[in-house]
Amino acid sequence: TLPFIRKIGAVDTVAPFFERKQEQPSMEDYINTLPESQRNNSQKNLIIGFLKDVFEQAFYLEDEDTGERTPVPSFNLYRIPYLNVSIVSDSVAVAGTAKPELPYEYVVKARSHLIPEFVE
Repeated sequence: TLPFIRKIGAVDTVAPFFERKQEQPSMEDYINTLPESQRNNSQKNLIIGFLKDVFEQAFYLEDEDTGERTPVPSFNLYRIPYLNVSIVSDSVAVAGTAKPELPYEYVVKARSHLIPEFVE
């Protein structure tokens, strides 16, 4: 986490990036600089996780006595960017196995053997 953002007075530096009216850099431009094997939503999730952490530290105040967290005044002027971005990859997701699927009749037979009370 980044607890030092507020302590060093960096909220004014961080805040413009999160303003609703601010246009953010393209996430796709960044993703396209990565190797093909890394161009996926997990990279986006890493970035969003970091931004959520920064957002929490910068735009919520914590009561020292109770630990209750409240949003800063004018909280609605800010948002976490890139939440609705979806990364489209040309690579095909690798399945968990290369074995052929079992025919349905085998699944039914195994189910009736393993869990007879659930047989229709």
